[in-house]
Amino acid sequence: MAVALTALVVALSGSAYAVATINGRNLQNRSVAGKKLMKNTVTGAEVRNLRFQALTLKNGWIGGCFGTGSPAIAKSVENVVRFRGAMCRPTGTSTNSFTIPASLRPTRDQYLTVDLCNGHTGRISINSTDGEVFVQDDPTAGSPQADCFTSLAGVTYTLPY
Repeated sequence: MAVALTALVVALSGSAYAVATINGRNLQNRSVAGKKLMKNTVTGAEVRNLRFQALTLKNGWIGGCFGTGSPAIAKSVENVVRFRGAMCRPTGTSTNSFTIPASLRPTRDQYLTVDLCNGHTGRISINSTDGEVFVQDDPTAGSPQADCFTSLAGVTYTLPY
């Protein structure tokens, strides 16, 4: 019994020592794939380090409305595509606001909720084939709200999807 207890203590001590020697300083940048990370282990620091690229707006849509940032897009290590910024359409009537770069396009069409002018909710639809994005108004708003203001802040989808 004493031998078994001693062996157990030594075995557990060795594992604890090995685990204690592996930490963030021992890992090289980008040496662990995002899909190998446990859920909820990536902190705000990793999200802040996203490399956003500006979206090219078209058809009368402009960015930075009401002092907000211009629309941009980035992909995290977990393959979550994130938007930021806002847009509005002071001229024109097209709901086609921008095209998502090919490397960030979803594999299926997406319908994502967005905030519009005056507290209304709408959505953007993303065509998976060509990456074209269309803004859709809240049908209960009574008048177009998307052209007044469309926020992309907090809008996400996961690849592949």
